Amino acid sequence: MNPKQGIPRTQQTSVGYEESLVYAVFILCCSVRDINTTHSTVLPKTHKAPDSYINVSVDFGNSVGMIPLNSIVKKAEAYKPKQRITYKLIKEYILEKYSFKVHTAYIAEVKRDLGLPMYDAPNAVETLKNPRKHPTPIQVDAIKDALSHFEVIQN
Repeated sequence: MNPKQGIPRTQQTSVGYEESLVYAVFILCCSVRDINTTHSTVLPKTHKAPDSYINVSVDFGNSVGMIPLNSIVKKAEAYKPKQRITYKLIKEYILEKYSFKVHTAYIAEVKRDLGLPMYDAPNAVETLKNPRKHPTPIQVDAIKDALSHFEVIQN
């Protein structure tokens, strides 16, 4: 098997062909033969032919001598970022639960009153054409309920 087969020319020449050995590790995930195995190939980047090759196989599974997949999945879930709570999600939640719509300005006002972090809007104007209306107490309660549902605030 030719180890350079299938490697783009840009990757083969990215380091250059110096006389010193520069190694690159190419990890080929999900081998055709076994979907639970990862193969790594170490390639020298020189004009010289390699003396030998080292093939490393890592087996994933729940058997003896294998790396367990459950622990990898748990670690990946721990590093997974939380869902970003957007005004659109809040508006959809309120529409579904309370059957009325709220304006994004109302959500921003409630967040500002609660002291939650706010970001500067790139499309904000200096002066408003019409005076801003304030949310009703029912709308404020619905927005607070939505924020607690998405765990932005604690009730």
